[in-house]
Amino acid sequence: MRRRLRPWFRTSLSVALSGALSVLLLGWVLRQVPEDLGTAWWRTASVSALLAYGVLSLLGTLLRTWRYRLLLGPWRPGGGPLFLVTLVRNFTVDMLPLRIGGLSFPLLLHYRLRVPWVPTWSCFVWSFVWDTAALALFLWVAWSHLTGIVPQAAWLVVLPAGLTVIVAGLLLTPDTVWRGLMMGVFRRRHRSPFRWGRRSLVRFLRFGIGLVSVGSVRRSTAWGLGALSVGIRLCKYWSLYTLYQTYSGRLGSDAVVGFFVFIWTITMAEMTALLPIQGLMNIGPWEAAWTLALRWVHEGQTAVAPLLSTLVHWTTQAWEYTIGGLALGLLLYRGRRIPDRPRPKGP
Repeated sequence: MRRRLRPWFRTSLSVALSGALSVLLLGWVLRQVPEDLGTAWWRTASVSALLAYGVLSLLGTLLRTWRYRLLLGPWRPGGGPLFLVTLVRNFTVDMLPLRIGGLSFPLLLHYRLRVPWVPTWSCFVWSFVWDTAALALFLWVAWSHLTGIVPQAAWLVVLPAGLTVIVAGLLLTPDTVWRGLMMGVFRRRHRSPFRWGRRSLVRFLRFGIGLVSVGSVRRSTAWGLGALSVGIRLCKYWSLYTLYQTYSGRLGSDAVVGFFVFIWTITMAEMTALLPIQGLMNIGPWEAAWTLALRWVHEGQTAVAPLLSTLVHWTTQAWEYTIGGLALGLLLYRGRRIPDRPRPKGP
């Protein structure tokens, strides 16, 4: 009985802690808002800004879907179902701590679209690598702009430099080296003192070799994958910046930060998703982090930062959950009619 209760207890405890963190941090942010949120929303709402955000968001999703099709290669499913899976991925990725919600993508890709596990995980892993590469590129440019405004921000070079080293190591290491390392471990599997773990090690190594083999084919389209990754991140930043500029102007603040400095503030807010306890749907920590980041980079944003962070984040959350929820419903309905796994297409 105790073993059965432990998972429920851990889940309940995690939800309770997340809820408490959301209430605490969101309460801190909202206490600094000088007016009612409903009144502020009607004063700042802009149909043109919302449409621009929606169009850019969907464009980014289309580019992400295109990149998934390239990474999946001959195992790619139809464009429509894959686009729906991508929409679901967009709203679930930050739903759970440590971005665990992103696992919805490989699960739906395998169980609903019938893609085999090896290309599924290969697509998932390599898309993360390319996302990180694009992030590092934007952070390098943004860092050069930020240090001109906030001199004490020079130490932030650690983040883009670290990401660059990791990504370069993953993308530039030859496939033969990866296979050689894995085969070396495979040959020494019998020397492991843990007999119970040998079978699991063998399965993992075979699976890893499969990931390298599938991923190595995609390196021939590296320039295309890189361009798509930059386009995906540009759509994301530009859509958010459109909301930020509009809301900031309607709140009476002309002191907006530049586009690349804005990227750094958004990065600081998004890093809260890596916390083991991040709040329910990351509401609370995100607003608090972005409020502090805006105040740090620009004194003119001090008064409007709490309201800005709340309006921008809640707008994006409402969009992602609405579109993603509709996509999930369509996907589950269509998934009943998918007969079997897709066969690899010809070269």
